[in-house]
Amino acid sequence: MKQAMKRECKGELLENVGEFGPAIKRERTARGWTQDYLAGQLGVTKGYICRLEAGKARPAAGMVKRLAAAYRTEASSLLILAGHVPAELQEILVRHPEAALAVLKQALGEGGAATGVAQGTSDRSPRDQPLLGITPPASYDLVRSDCFEWLAQRRPNSIHAIVTDPPYGLREYTQEEKAKLRSGKGGVWRIPPSLDGCERSPLPRFTVLGGKEKRQLGHFFLSWARAALRVLVPGGHVFIATNPLLSQIVYVALIEAGFEKRGEIIRLVQTLRGGDRPKNAHVEFEDVTVMPRSCWEP
Repeated sequence: MKQAMKRECKGELLENVGEFGPAIKRERTARGWTQDYLAGQLGVTKGYICRLEAGKARPAAGMVKRLAAAYRTEASSLLILAGHVPAELQEILVRHPEAALAVLKQALGEGGAATGVAQGTSDRSPRDQPLLGITPPASYDLVRSDCFEWLAQRRPNSIHAIVTDPPYGLREYTQEEKAKLRSGKGGVWRIPPSLDGCERSPLPRFTVLGGKEKRQLGHFFLSWARAALRVLVPGGHVFIATNPLLSQIVYVALIEAGFEKRGEIIRLVQTLRGGDRPKNAHVEFEDVTVMPRSCWEP
């Protein structure tokens, strides 16, 4: 809800809280500037100025400060109008919505009102009112646990979506190979050469899975999919990163568990060596590829 609030202070840009575009347009036209002239002052295109004034683009904080400098006015009010609220004020908006109106009034001037509540135009409480389009910061927890154990502890129908990039290596993470990794000798892990003194993390060498290992992989994803299906709400989604060599095993396991395959997002990948060719033989077998086409990865 937007409520008009008149101000008497000379040079003020803000007549309507939440109307950043109209405010900067009024200031531009009051100076007799064209969009081309303002764009030249800011080093942007005329189209960008047009989108700002129409409310179709949200400027970065740096751009708002440059606008304020061009207009020779205080930037704080413009920043709030554009949704760039100072950290201390944002914390108050999130934690103490009842006190937010007083804080906004102080920040914007005594004649200002943050929402229609202050003008008596709404029966809704301040907690119900949108405050300058502020969205509370996302909350999350970092959990270090076994995936299967954690899923087993979750209530059914308690998760809306899962995004995961699971490990596909069966040999790399065996006790034997991890011991070789820690010793720095032998095994499927390799230590990449340092670049300009920067030590790079160990990487597993490319290994081709045999029939037994593929069956183990399918069993793993079948068990995981069943555990995930239990905790997902009806209609919940799973976004799972895979690769062109093993994706069919993953898909079959998830479908068998009860999921429906709805589509694929293909990532375009580039590597220094050409990851679509046989390792150490990409020149000898230049017509051979391990991907359906170069740079393709589901």
